[in-house]
Amino acid sequence: LPTFSSFGEFFSIYWEALQNSGLEDHAIDVETLITHLPAVSDVESLADQLGLDAVTSWTTIEEFDFDSSQEFLNSPLITDFLLPNWLQSVPESARARVVEEISKIIDEERHSGEFVLTLKATLLVGKKARLQ
Repeated sequence: LPTFSSFGEFFSIYWEALQNSGLEDHAIDVETLITHLPAVSDVESLADQLGLDAVTSWTTIEEFDFDSSQEFLNSPLITDFLLPNWLQSVPESARARVVEEISKIIDEERHSGEFVLTLKATLLVGKKARLQ
């Protein structure tokens, strides 16, 4: 489960891409993406509220390295899973323009280095309480 502080590098670029594409009104959507990622403590509390016993969680930072914006944008993780959700609030007619701007910003900012996408991944396990 991605938890709070995941994808920060991308969200910064995404916000800038929206600004550069004339979609300033959608910048609030980036804030929503950031704030809707739950904190680890929130996930643990939810498990407790759902009645799980012996709740344990593990959190690790995973980094995904991309040599270029094209590698990033063509990665199945991005194209099939993350990007459709991230771009959901952008009008379909503007999505290609925003993606092009994302590509441009990534290539400009990485200065021939890798673009790193960070995921704060949390795994949570618990036991369902037995019914008496």
